[in-house]
Parts: sequence; C-alpha cells; structure tokens
Amino acid sequence: GKMPTMWPYLVKHFIPQILIILFFNLTGSKNELGENIFGHYEAYPFPFQIVGIFLVVLVFIIFLMGLKRPDLFQKIAALDEQPMWSNSKDREIGVDNVYLEMSAK
Repeated sequence: GKMPTMWPYLVKHFIPQILIILFFNLTGSKNELGENIFGHYEAYPFPFQIVGIFLVVLVFIIFLMGLKRPDLFQKIAALDEQPMWSNSKDREIGVDNVYLEMSAK
C-alpha cells in the first residue's frame, strides 16, 4: 500500500522523542506503596524483580556476545545462499530472487 508522506518524518524525528519522554515519565512514577515504579513493578516481591532484571541482563549479554564473537551463533545462522527462479520468464530476463537455506554441515 501507499505510505503516508509524514510517516518517515514521524518515525525519525517525533516518535523517538515521545518514547523518551514516556520512559522518563515511567521512571519517575510512584506505585501505591510510594516507591518508584522502575524497579518495583506492580509491587511484586523482591525475587520476582530479580528474575525480571536477570532476564534483561541475560538478553543484553547475549547481544554483546553476538557483537564480539559472531561465530558463536553460526550454528543457528542461515548458511547457504542459493538463487531461486520463480518461473521461466524471470530466468530469461535475469531476475534473481535469493533465499537463504538452512543446511547442516
């Protein structure tokens, strides 16, 4: 479909600033016990808070590992590129749609 002309402008210049404002608003908000919501979500007990924080830290560590050592993720990456011709007309004019195929090596 057609993309509205304002959409790229909004995505680049408007929406990120609104999300930052909402994030800071959330970090300064208080729960019913008078504590900051950030780190005390819905007044869950301490062990549940630790599990949530641990999961965020774990995802961040996995992301950093991928940046530092991308070879660690080679087993789950697409390995082979093979051209796929959708029909004979594409083959005649040289249209090449490439798809990635997972293969065990």
